[in-house]
Amino acid sequence: MIDYHVHSNYTDDAEGSIEDYCRSAAEKNIEEICFTNHFIAKDILPQIRFKVEKIPDYIKDVESNRKRFNLTIKAGLEVDYWRSEHKAIEDILDRYPFDFILGSVHFIDDHVISGYKEDAAKFFRNKSMLEIYRAYFMRVIEIVESGLFDVLAHPDYIRKNVIMCFGQELPFEKYREYAEKAVEALVDNNTGIEINTSGYFHGINDFYPSLEFLKLCIERGVKTITIGSDAHTPSKVGDRFEEAVERLKRAGCKKISSFDKRKPKELPL
Repeated sequence: MIDYHVHSNYTDDAEGSIEDYCRSAAEKNIEEICFTNHFIAKDILPQIRFKVEKIPDYIKDVESNRKRFNLTIKAGLEVDYWRSEHKAIEDILDRYPFDFILGSVHFIDDHVISGYKEDAAKFFRNKSMLEIYRAYFMRVIEIVESGLFDVLAHPDYIRKNVIMCFGQELPFEKYREYAEKAVEALVDNNTGIEINTSGYFHGINDFYPSLEFLKLCIERGVKTITIGSDAHTPSKVGDRFEEAVERLKRAGCKKISSFDKRKPKELPL
């Protein structure tokens, strides 16, 4: 039981300290967790943006809790990417001893598409669902081709936002062409994906990615897969992991990965 997508109150979108999450993990017999607070290089969404000057404190906090709990605790980030900020992001990732870095899409054309309905609506307005999925996967490809990230967070996250604005999502076969291009980029750049359990409290009543997308990734040769709760409160650590493992097995996956100093280690399911 390892959880490779955990937030904490180093950003305002999460409740609870690193110690609180570690205690919850220990109580649930989870053996390893990785903290992945949001890092946004642009000066937007200050409530979820990890301030650079706080990163040394964060690293020390993780190290302190390693001594306090019988638990493997890793330090990472969840990063949004823009080409214009490539060097700034790269500098931060090189400067600190991170174990694991998620890349994610919460913005398209600088519009927030993550839980902020009014701003998402500005982007979605006058676009078909297929155009929105295409724009999302083009952003995914941009992130993956940057070469900065170990794993793509919640790979088909756009499903949440489409349901939020349209009341339904697009069937996978309708946007399969764009998903295939994204998977090709993942394989070419040796970037992994996560199975993220948070869709069950995001309104999609499913994991990210869908079973169809997960099968496509495994069939096309994505080698690295992590499991993450995307917990923003301590009680959500390890949420629905037994079901996530069954989903992985159903898709033909035989192993998952953990990370140390950005290097993956395979673990049999």
